[in-house]
Amino acid sequence: MGKHPRVFNQVYISLIAAGETSGTLDRALERLAIQQEKEADLNSKIRGAMTYPLIVLVVMGAVVGFMVVKVLPQVKTLYSSLPGAHLPTITRVLLGFSDFVFTFCGAD
Repeated sequence: MGKHPRVFNQVYISLIAAGETSGTLDRALERLAIQQEKEADLNSKIRGAMTYPLIVLVVMGAVVGFMVVKVLPQVKTLYSSLPGAHLPTITRVLLGFSDFVFTFCGAD
């Protein structure tokens, strides 16, 4: 096991050596198996917990993309046809971002 440090970390090697020396190798291997099961369970829980936020981020990105490409140009057309219409600052910023996307990313 010591010849394969990428597969077996130092804790595993030391625990096996202690088990061999004390004559309790079976208990040492059982402890290692329990520890590996706990680690695998924790990794599975972490992956599962990260799936939902990832899905939410993807959906949010799709909604923002749709707004920038489809909705904001229609708002710009609507307000540009009204004489003397003064848009709020955040709306002008969003329209500027939409123009940026159309200009530099070639969206049409």
